[in-house]
Amino acid sequence: MPSFLQAEKLKNRFMLSDCDKPDAKLGTYYSLVLPYPLIFLVVWLLMLLAWYLVGLPIGQGIYPRLS
Repeated sequence: MPSFLQAEKLKNRFMLSDCDKPDAKLGTYYSLVLPYPLIFLVVWLLMLLAWYLVGLPIGQGIYPRLS
């Protein structure tokens, strides 16, 4: 629900360059924002994989391993 309120605030306060139409719906804004979480997901997964391959500890004396 908070993301809906943030999108409504964004719609009312700023008009994005791709959405200069007043009839833009919530899906229009979600489609504009969707690439950012996907990029973060890929980057974090790559960092997690690199962390695992290097063999760095997750915590104090706790090393990642696959059982």
